[in-house]
Formats: sequence, C-alpha cells, structure tokens
Amino acid sequence: MALLKFIIKIFPALLLAEQAAAQAGVETATTNSSISTEAPTISLSPTERAERDILDKIFAATGGNSSEWYEGATAGNVVSHCDWKYINCRGNNITALELDRQGLSGALPEDLGNLKYLKELHLQGNALTGTVPKWLSGLTDLQVLDLGENQFKGPIPAELAALSNLKELVMAKNLLTGTVLKELGQLTNLEVLNLNRNDLSGEIPDELKTLVDLQEFLFYDNGLTGNIPEWLGNFLKLKEISLSKNSLTGTLPQSLGNLEELEELWLNDNGLKGTIPEELGNLRNVEEIRLYDNVFTGTIPPQIGKLRRLKSLNMNNNLLTGTIPENLGNLDDLEKMFLSGNRLKGVIPVTFGELSELARLNLSVNRLTGTIPYQVGELPKFDVETFLFDENMIMGTRQPTASPTASPIELDSTVMGATSSSKSSSLTNQKVVSLMCIGALLALFL
Repeated sequence: MALLKFIIKIFPALLLAEQAAAQAGVETATTNSSISTEAPTISLSPTERAERDILDKIFAATGGNSSEWYEGATAGNVVSHCDWKYINCRGNNITALELDRQGLSGALPEDLGNLKYLKELHLQGNALTGTVPKWLSGLTDLQVLDLGENQFKGPIPAELAALSNLKELVMAKNLLTGTVLKELGQLTNLEVLNLNRNDLSGEIPDELKTLVDLQEFLFYDNGLTGNIPEWLGNFLKLKEISLSKNSLTGTLPQSLGNLEELEELWLNDNGLKGTIPEELGNLRNVEEIRLYDNVFTGTIPPQIGKLRRLKSLNMNNNLLTGTIPENLGNLDDLEKMFLSGNRLKGVIPVTFGELSELARLNLSVNRLTGTIPYQVGELPKFDVETFLFDENMIMGTRQPTASPTASPIELDSTVMGATSSSKSSSLTNQKVVSLMCIGALLALFL
C-alpha cells in the first residue's frame, strides 16, 4: 500500500519530466533541421576570386541591373560563376562569355583583358560604345571575337593582328571608319571575316590574300572602291561572298568560278562592268546570285543553267543583251528570277514552264517579243502580282506546236499596242493574264 501511495505521489512529476524532454527533442530537431538546410558557402581559389572580381566590374561598367547574365547579385558566393548560364569554363577558368543581347552599354572595362584563358567573346547586339579596345590583343587564346551590332567607332586597331588563334572576327553593324586593316592578313587561321554595314573605305588590301581558310568574306554596305581581287578565287573554302552596296568597279574575275563550295554570291549595287564570266557555271553549290544594279554588258551565260541548286538569280538593272538562255529552265530548285531593266530580246523560253518551284519572275523593261508560253501561267506558284512582264513587246500566249489539240496562235501586235508610236509600249500584267486566257480559249475552238 505504501508503494502504491509513493507511485501516485511521484507520477505527476515523472509526466512533467517526460513532456519537458519531448519538447527539448523537438527544439533540438528544429535547430538541427535549420542548420542542415543552410547552403554552404563555396570556397573560391585565388584565380576564381580574381575572375569573379572581373565579372563584377564588367557588370558595373556596362549597365548593371539591365543584364540577365550576371547572377552574382542573387547567387552571391553560393554558386560558382562557372555554373552561370552565360559563362563557360574549363576547369576553374572562364573560357567563354556569351553576352549577346544582354543590354550592355558604355565602354568595355579594361579588366576584361585579364581573362587570359578566354577563347570566345560574344557581345553582339548590345549598345557598347567607344573605340574597339586595343587591349583585346592581350587575349591571345581568343578564337571568336564578336562585337557586331554595337556602336563602336573609329578604325580597327592594328593590335588585333596579335590574335593569331582567331577564327571568327565579327564587327558588323557598327560605326567603324578608315580603311580595311591590312594587318588582318596576319590572322591566317581566320574562317569568318564579317565587317558588314560599317563606313570602311579604300580598296581591299592585297595582304588579305593569305586568308585561304576563309569561309565567309563579308563587306556588305561599306564604301569600298577599286576592283574585286583576282586572288579571291583562291579561297576554295568560301561559302559566302558579300561585297554588295559598295563602290567597286572593274570586271568580275573569272577565278570566282573556282569556288565550288560557294553558296551565296552578293555583288549587287556596285559599278561592276564587262561581261558575266561563263566560269560562274562551275559554282555547283551556289544557291543565290545577286548581280543587280551594276553595269554588266553582253549576254547571260548559258552555263548558268547548270547551277542545279540555284534558288535565286537576280540580274536586274544592267545592260545585258541577247536572248534568254533556254537552259535556265533546267534550274529545278529556282524560286526567284529577276532579269528586268536590261536589253534582252527574243522570246520567253517555253522551258520556263518547267520551273515548278518558281514563285517570282520579273522580265519587265526589256525588248522581249513573241508570246508568253501558256505553261508559265500553269506553274503551281504563278501569281499575277509576282510574275511581271511589263514594258516589253509581248503578244499574249503561245500554244506549243506539238500539242495534239491546239495549233499555234499569234495575236496581232497592235492588240498589245506594242508598235504604236502614239501609245506606250508597256504591257500591264493584268492584260498579259487576260490575253493568256483568251489565247487558251481560242486554241480550244480552232
């Protein structure tokens, strides 16, 4: 009985002790849980710390909060900058900054030149200003330098010739002035040279003839003068040539026919003259040829009809004469053909009715005669708005003589107003289409 009384007496105290112990266990677990979820601070090596400091300075100097690339403000010292989205590293060293279209502005800080392991620097599509920094020459491992679509001004610094490992140099769409830097010829590993849309002047320097590994030679929309160099035909790896919208003169080098890998040839809007070399028929991989708005004379080389991958041919606004080669109808992939504003004569080849991919055809403002092959109107992509025949001496449609159900139709030229001295010799496309339909209907009843 005495034992029972003792147990009853101490039971409340035991119960309170058990509750206190449980509460202490909960608090301990909570504390431990809090400690375990706290992310550890990473330890940066001296090299990593130096590179992080450079990134901080780039961020501060080029606009700060407008950029997405910089994660230091949120990640702090918890995440290595090598794990940031726009930065690539090898080991613990930064090898690529991919900062295209990141809202960067102002001048590049010179600290960037201390990223000695950098191989790729992409800064396209920002609002960076000032001159192209000379200190970039210190990045001797650099293989890609893309400063395109910014507001850099002044001449290209000769110091960039020290970048002997460079494969891609892009400075398109800036405000660069001066001549094309002859020292660029020292960059013998270069594969892409893109200086489109600047204000460069002078001739293409002969020193560039050493760049035999080039795949892209792009100087569109500058103020270049002189001739297209013959040695350009030695760049057998070329895929793109763009010298449009300059003030180039002289003739087209026959050596361009050596460029069998070429896919795009843009030479429009210059003062080029002479005949179009038949050697262009060797460009077996070419897809687009732009020769419009020059002063080319002579005939269209029939060898152009061998370019079976050609999709767009534009020879508008030259002084070309002779007839249109029938074998242009062999260009199975051709989507666009522009031959307007020349002095072409003769008839429209019936073979044009075989150009099943053709969606745009402009033969206006020439001296074409005869009739329009009805097969042209039956092309799957024929459209009165994109097939243009104005200002010729054309007389409606022509049925093929081999047709078993129709005989040839020749409409009198006075119907078109082609020979009247008191009327314009132009022919609207609506009239052309109407007469094509009339010709086809007459053929059914004859």
